[in-house]
Amino acid sequence: MFRRLGYEGSYESHYNAERNKCFMTVDVAGTLRPLRITKFLYDAYEQREYAAFQLTGNLRNPPEVCQLKSPKEKQISCNSPQEYEAFVRRYME
Repeated sequence: MFRRLGYEGSYESHYNAERNKCFMTVDVAGTLRPLRITKFLYDAYEQREYAAFQLTGNLRNPPEVCQLKSPKEKQISCNSPQEYEAFVRRYME
């Protein structure tokens, strides 16, 4: 899926036995200035996006994009990298 979606960067996949699904995180860090960090959480087989995060510039800035999309909950916005990472950990552990 990583290659099929045309990403350049790094990814990690993990089978979550409790959810009976394989998840994949994608991290795309830009090398140009200003710094841009983009991250996603996907269901690796269904290619369903569960979370998206994008931050440009100073790491203390609020993210431009921080969306969490749990299948049984409404989509919610988050306000920090820590909120995004806490959500992703629920799927990648």
